[in-house]
Amino acid sequence: MSAETQMVTFIEEVAADLYRHEGRDVSRLRSMFPSRRAQLFFTDALSRLTDTPIWQPQFETIDRLMTTIAGIEHGERVRLITELYNVYREFHKDEKFDKFYFWGEMLLNDFDAIDKYMIDADMLFANISDIKQLESDLSYITERQWEVITRFWSVLNDDKDPSEHKRRFLKIWNTLCPVYHRFRERLHELGIGYGGMIQREAVERIEAPDFELDDDGAQYVVAGFNALSKCEKRLFDYLAVNRTTDFYWDYDRYYLDERQEAGLFLRENLVRYPQSVTFASQIDNFSKREKNFTSVATVSNVLQCKYVNGLLRQLIADGVPMDKRTAIVLTDENLLQPLLYSMPEGVELNVTMGFPLKQTVAYSLIERLIELQNRRRESSSGVWFYHTDVLGLLSHPYLCNVLGGEAMKLSREIVERQRVYVPREELVKTPLFERLFTPITEWQQMSDYLLAMIGEASRSATMSDDALRREAQYLSVVAENVMQLRNSLDQCAVEISQPIYTSLLRRHLQTVRIPFEGEPLNGVQIMGILETRNLDFDNVIILSMNDDNFPGNRTS
Repeated sequence: MSAETQMVTFIEEVAADLYRHEGRDVSRLRSMFPSRRAQLFFTDALSRLTDTPIWQPQFETIDRLMTTIAGIEHGERVRLITELYNVYREFHKDEKFDKFYFWGEMLLNDFDAIDKYMIDADMLFANISDIKQLESDLSYITERQWEVITRFWSVLNDDKDPSEHKRRFLKIWNTLCPVYHRFRERLHELGIGYGGMIQREAVERIEAPDFELDDDGAQYVVAGFNALSKCEKRLFDYLAVNRTTDFYWDYDRYYLDERQEAGLFLRENLVRYPQSVTFASQIDNFSKREKNFTSVATVSNVLQCKYVNGLLRQLIADGVPMDKRTAIVLTDENLLQPLLYSMPEGVELNVTMGFPLKQTVAYSLIERLIELQNRRRESSSGVWFYHTDVLGLLSHPYLCNVLGGEAMKLSREIVERQRVYVPREELVKTPLFERLFTPITEWQQMSDYLLAMIGEASRSATMSDDALRREAQYLSVVAENVMQLRNSLDQCAVEISQPIYTSLLRRHLQTVRIPFEGEPLNGVQIMGILETRNLDFDNVIILSMNDDNFPGNRTS
């Protein structure tokens, strides 16, 4: 894993080349890298080339540049899906929002890919419709097979006629094209869009005869990209012809061989956008630099995290500095927490991966509150709450301090009396208990209820131990996302029930990542696969490097 001599990284080579022919004027360049981490390493490399202070270059991103050109803003994902639902319902009146939402996400992703690669949507959907029509030909099915299929559909669907299901199936495919066009029209009216739509709009403006980019004739640097969408290629074409643009490609000569599939996009990029003529990159690292590979099999994820501890201790004993030249790459984000607990003491870390919100105590509070409402029972005699949910909230780390001794007393009574469902009147001992055990019927009320309980939890966190106080910031992340979902749903005027709202909220919160704060240029780098782009290390430890995670099982 270690190298005898410290290699010059791609980022350092780019910085040296730019500083060599631009000098202090490097500050006026607009630099584009595929990740923010690459920008930080570039700034660091540039700072080590000069003894006097200089302004850092202006960093641009493809996304921001496309948005500026298109003149429309990125819409919140929930807002986009709800607007897509409203359009879809124009063609399918009986579609329910809860059934649509989750496959609506897939449909939005498909629309995004269509636009990013500038595919003729009319032709695509016409071809798909024809294919589905052919696939729906059931003439080859025998009478016995037809009886089995009929029984199957009767279990899954109230409609016992498979031919009716077939007609509905084909109707969906036949309406995708008008849904696509109407959806784009609606987003234009709102002045928002999804990524692919914004890129396609930008390219259409770029290709207009009278287009001129409003950037005062800036000079650009494009470094480290690989697979480009058709829209990105059109943008780079414009910059290459109409602006002074230096292109830098991070590659090894090994990938220039036509037999190497991984170099497919790279070879095209080198022809289409030639490398800067002054750039002298060390591109023979595969063949000329000695490398040491070690493969270790472990029986569990936790054990491999423990093994990392031993590896780092061995590197330290060998005199290897624990700095930014050492990286631990996680192919599975769930390994982050056990890895952090397994690190040797005294080793400085910089984590670039976001920590999943769903693994925090703050998220567990939301789950408890949602389950409390979902599993309650109501009758003419009153409201009853399930004992597991009640006990979980009474003993929750973020609530036990503000609930006080009354919570412990209630918990003992429920356990001693072996109550399965607890009546509300036995729970509302104080105003706070009354707010906590309030039955919720509307989704707007549920949003307000969750925010109120998050507020109480934040107050409780200030009275807790140091570990819990440090995690209290996660509560603000939860509150921010609850408000974000509320605002998106309010803007779309979609009628939903409380169960649908809580389902959407859960799905939304489970995708949230909390960024770690730290000094990005110090310490051992812990990151995911994508964060390694353009970065070079002397020592790399990759965890869970198997077929399912690296490059990944796309069928699951």
